[in-house]
Amino acid sequence: SGSTFHLDDFLVLMRKLREREMDHVEKLRDEFDEEDEGFLTMVQLQRLLISIGYYPDPIAIKDAARNVQEAITSRRKGKRRDRAAFGSSSTAFSDVREKDKEQEFAFGPSELWRFIEAYRERDGFSQAQVREIREAFHRYDHDEEGEINVLEAGKVLRSLGYPIPLDSQRALAAEVDPSGTGRLDSQEFRKLCRKVRERDIRLMTQAFHEYDTSAEGKITEQQVLAALRSLGFDVDALGSGIAEAF
Repeated sequence: SGSTFHLDDFLVLMRKLREREMDHVEKLRDEFDEEDEGFLTMVQLQRLLISIGYYPDPIAIKDAARNVQEAITSRRKGKRRDRAAFGSSSTAFSDVREKDKEQEFAFGPSELWRFIEAYRERDGFSQAQVREIREAFHRYDHDEEGEINVLEAGKVLRSLGYPIPLDSQRALAAEVDPSGTGRLDSQEFRKLCRKVRERDIRLMTQAFHEYDTSAEGKITEQQVLAALRSLGFDVDALGSGIAEAF
């Protein structure tokens, strides 16, 4: 429509959207916290992120969850020191526990929101992956201008193990370069990496479900080979590498 927004209107809109999103996340937390103990497993965190539109990496999930828990623990230690200075006692609280050999994290609504923000801030990558992407970007930023063009971005993607057809690369680059400059800064390039990885995960998931004809959530070794071929992998060239993976 032809509506216009002043800055104040825009900020009110953003606040309302954030509140709505936080309410949605809290409802998901209650849904996945089946025992109502305030703890969520890695699998539950993964399912929660999927339900809000992500294709999550387990390593990045654990990384973000640990960072949030470390911040919570540090803050609580500071409070305990303050209480001790005034002669008060405090009860120890475990933020991480092991149950049935699975790690669980204590996440209330505010902690869960911090976890999601930490995950988003890194575009779904672990801290180590963020460093690797940043270092690869700077290797191809020959002029040290803080930007690379789309063709250079393709070279960086390949160096990181993300080969992608040029047409797909350009389409995804346009999504992170709304001004259409044809150049990406470090943050835009990281978003491009996320989109390329999500594209790969989406294609792999589709291939898996295509060969999971019984809808049991598992496929045979022969179906794995067929799925890999459908994704363009030269299975014969991989040789014993396939057998070692099983």
